[in-house]
Amino acid sequence: MRTRRKSKQAAAAAAAAAESDNDPAGSVATLEGPASSSRVEFSVPVPDNLDLEYLSKLLPDFSFETPSPDAVLSLYRFVVSQGVDLDSSLRDLEETRAEVERKDVELDQALQDRESSVSSLEVQVKSLQEELTKVKAERSTLGMSVHTLLGGYS
Repeated sequence: MRTRRKSKQAAAAAAAAAESDNDPAGSVATLEGPASSSRVEFSVPVPDNLDLEYLSKLLPDFSFETPSPDAVLSLYRFVVSQGVDLDSSLRDLEETRAEVERKDVELDQALQDRESSVSSLEVQVKSLQEELTKVKAERSTLGMSVHTLLGGYS
């Protein structure tokens, strides 16, 4: 949604762009401010090792050789927004890493609990098997005793 303030800013930027297009000196930018309303030469030599095509994609309608004060401000805003986005992404990354660490700890705890349960069940099974062996031996002994007692009365 466009507000009046945004419309005025867009109109002012368009007027400034039109004014700079009509300017015959390519390396002169107008600096307006409380200290002075005169023209000051402002030129930035762009080194060859910068990819101007990529920069133009990031910052369309930006004159890299002769930036206007509005263009510099828009660059500042862009840098700040990128910094905020980076900080937000880093926080999200750290939160995700912390969540992964918590899940890893929970998984380790669940694995230890399972191993403990299995160990406990193995001990119980061994104990029950020993008890079963004793009961079988006792039954066998009782069976022989009964057979002996019954055999003596026949």
